[in-house]
Parts: sequence; C-alpha cells; structure tokens
Amino acid sequence: MTRRRREGGFTLIELLVATLIFALVFLGVLKLLDSSTRVSKVESALADTQENVRYATYHLVRVCRMAGGTNLPLGWNNSGSVAWVAAEILDNVSSFTDDAGVSHTTLAGADVLKVRGFFESTPYFVLPANVDLSSGTVKISEKTPSGKIQDFSHLPGQGKGLVLMGRNQYAVAKVSAQPTISSGTSPNRTMTITFSTGDGGIWESLNPNGTWTAPTFDVYRVGVLDSYNYFVDPDLQLQRWRASAANSGNGSVEPVALNIGGLQVAMGMDADRNGIIAPTEWYYTKDNTSGPPVAAVVGAPVPSLPMTVLRITVLGRTPFPVRGWQEPVATFNAEDMPLPSAEARRSKWRWL
Repeated sequence: MTRRRREGGFTLIELLVATLIFALVFLGVLKLLDSSTRVSKVESALADTQENVRYATYHLVRVCRMAGGTNLPLGWNNSGSVAWVAAEILDNVSSFTDDAGVSHTTLAGADVLKVRGFFESTPYFVLPANVDLSSGTVKISEKTPSGKIQDFSHLPGQGKGLVLMGRNQYAVAKVSAQPTISSGTSPNRTMTITFSTGDGGIWESLNPNGTWTAPTFDVYRVGVLDSYNYFVDPDLQLQRWRASAANSGNGSVEPVALNIGGLQVAMGMDADRNGIIAPTEWYYTKDNTSGPPVAAVVGAPVPSLPMTVLRITVLGRTPFPVRGWQEPVATFNAEDMPLPSAEARRSKWRWL
C-alpha cells in the first residue's frame, strides 16, 4: 500500500494574517486615493475662485474708470449732505434699495457700489435747436455739421437717464420711450429720444440741487446715462443691477462672478486739497468707517471736486468647507470688513 505524501499549505492563522495585511494595504491605497481626490477637488475649486476674483476685480475697475464723464460730478454738497452722482458706496450693509426703488438682500457685511456713467453708448452732439424742452424730445443727426459720424448701432434704452449738457452745466431727465431712428440710409438718419421730467426718481435726484430745472443754457451734447449697482447676494454671487425698462421699469439683475465672499470699497479724497491723499483721508476703512466730510464736496451745479480714488477689494471663497482648515484672521483685514463666521472661515479664501 502506497502512502500519499502530505502537501504543505497555509494554516488558518497564516491565512488570517495574510488577509489582514492585504486589507490594510488595500485600505491604505483607498485612503491615499481619497486624499488625492479631496486635494484635487480643493485645488480645482480654489483655482476657479481665484479666476472669479480676478474677473470680478477687472470688471469693477473697468466700469469705475468710466464713471461720470463729461459734465457729471462725483457728487455735490446738497445743503449739508452729500448727494452722490457718479459713484456711491453703501458700507457693510445687509440690504439696499436699487436705483429703481426695489430692495435686495445682500451678503451681510459686504459693501454695495453704485456706479453711473455712459457705459453703453457715448454722448451725442446735437444742435441746440433740436432740443425741444416743451415736448420732451431730442433729435440727433447721424452726421454732424462738422462731418463727424455718430454711432447709431447701439440704440439707447428706455428707463435710463438722459443728461442734457451745455458748457460746464448739465440737467438730468429720464428716457421715457424707446428711441426711434428715421428711415433712410446711413449717415443721413435721425434718432429721436423722448424724455420725461419731474418724476421724483433717481434721475431727477442727480440734478443740481436734487430737482429738475429746465435748462436755461444751450444744449450741445446729450448722453444716455447708465446705472450699475454691484452687490454680493447671500448665495455668494457678485450681482449687477442694471437700469433698464425690463421688469416694468425696475431694471434687471445679472450675475457677474461666482464664489464671491466679500466686496469692500474705500474712498480716498484729498479733502484739504494739498495734492496728497493722506492715510487720514481714506474713508470706509477700519480707521475711518464714516464717509468723506461734506465740506470736502463743494456745491452744485458742477463742483470742482478734490482728487478722489476708489480702492476695491474682492474676496472669493471655495463653495464648500475644507477639512481641518480655518482661514487666518489676517485675510479679512480689507478696509472695515467684519470678521466672517467660524463656519465661513472653514472655506479657503483668496482676495485681490
């Protein structure tokens, strides 16, 4: 009888140990992959946030560089208070009213920046005889007497402001109907703009002394005035309210950038007119939370304002918290920005 030789193999204990080692290695690989995925997700979100901050800052700076223009002042002293015309800052608010009178909720602690100017169409040259104050119409020739061709490709919109300009004088009315262009071939056409006055709205308040007064001066230029109100909503979007005839004349709200956690704007004004903006002449900051002194803004109609600059800071944040992260307090030293909550600081932030 032949005896079968016993083959060597794993014992139960050896099998359990091998399985345990394999499980530990497998879990380690999974953890490594999970950590890599989380890091990649955070870095991708942070890159998007940085791009949004750059775009929002570029957009705001570009528009602010075009604020006012021609005869429009930054603001003027209206019987002891400042009436802002070309730009206005609402400091650290939780809500605001746009230029059409509609209220909006904002991200608490963020600033609101209102900017007005000729953003979408350049002012037109007109003959004084073509401005009819009694009927509220302005007729603009596509070709001026000097031979200059005026751009009619962008038709100004209803519901915006209309600035009637003379020599160092201006008056503001409201575009009350969609402008029309006569039939014919370019450059021999005529644009007709109809305007209304005395409605008590934002456009009338931009006039010298705050009310409409029919111009006693010859009008040589007219410009369609745009108004943009920038704010951060509670969903971390930088929004722009834009004056237009949309929504029954209440304008429209348009998104500008995502993942924006704050907007801070400071104003520097050379109040003593010595040609230098000193640290004490910066307003809406940690050291000086109030606005500029009324005495620094001279009277209507067209003030000779001191040198004025705006300093804009945009803060972005990832749309989700990052495990184990707490944003340093120093990140939030922008102007007079209040410190965000501990939960908000668990996101990663970038600013410009």
